[in-house]
Amino acid sequence: MKQYVILCLFVSVLVGAALFGITTPTFAQVECHQIKNLSATPFGWAPPIDILTGTSYLMLQLTCNDTSIDVEFGTGNVHQRISDIGYLYTEQGWQQFTYTGTYVAPGWLASPATARIPISPGVISRGGYVVGHACDWVNNEWKCGCRDFFCETESWQIQSFQSFIPAVTSQFSSLNGFSNNFSGSSGSTLTQ
Repeated sequence: MKQYVILCLFVSVLVGAALFGITTPTFAQVECHQIKNLSATPFGWAPPIDILTGTSYLMLQLTCNDTSIDVEFGTGNVHQRISDIGYLYTEQGWQQFTYTGTYVAPGWLASPATARIPISPGVISRGGYVVGHACDWVNNEWKCGCRDFFCETESWQIQSFQSFIPAVTSQFSSLNGFSNNFSGSSGSTLTQ
């Protein structure tokens, strides 16, 4: 009898909520990355696309809502590694975060890696950047953070979200003190 009363109470609450239009609010996840090709990449940074294969695959993808940015980084290629350290840039400066996935060496993940970065409400509309570092095993050597097909300078891959893109000129190769030259992640060396 007691279980029957509880069941009836539960059903009546559900029916009442449906009749009065009471629903649980949901926040839409929307694609929010802004840099989708090589020419849109700020000078001095590596683009968020796979330029080594010539496919222009967008390998640093962002999905946003009011409380977080979900990051997927990498092409899924078995010969690609992702540093487990990334950074978020907003009007408050740089904040380090950690990518997750399958570790293949200390500090390095198999591709792709993911992260969920908590943010304050309103940050998405003001915009910012996410950076990460990927390495590809090509012709028996690691090519990391490539700015172009020749991969002569190792840099952080950068992706912007929403519309906040400060001016980045040839004289200004960092965003408020964060160098775009990659200096390693966890001190681990990659081996094939």
